[in-house]
Amino acid sequence: MLFTKHLLQQQASSNAKPISPHSRIYRVWGKPVSKMLLFSIGTYYTLYWTWEYLEKEELKRQSIIESTVN
Repeated sequence: MLFTKHLLQQQASSNAKPISPHSRIYRVWGKPVSKMLLFSIGTYYTLYWTWEYLEKEELKRQSIIESTVN
C-alpha cells in the first residue's frame, strides 16, 4: 500500500506523463510475485535435492548391510 501511495503522490506532484493502470499493476505486484516465485522454486529444488541425497545414502547403507550379511 505504501508503494502505491508513493506512486500516486509522485504522479500527482510531477507534470510527467501519467502512469497507465496496466503498467501500475506490474510496478506494484511485479516484485512481490517474482520474489514469491523465486522462493517457491528455490524451496522446491532444495527439498528435491535433499530427498535425492538421503535416498542415495539409504541405498548405500542397504547395499553395505546386504554385502555383510551375505
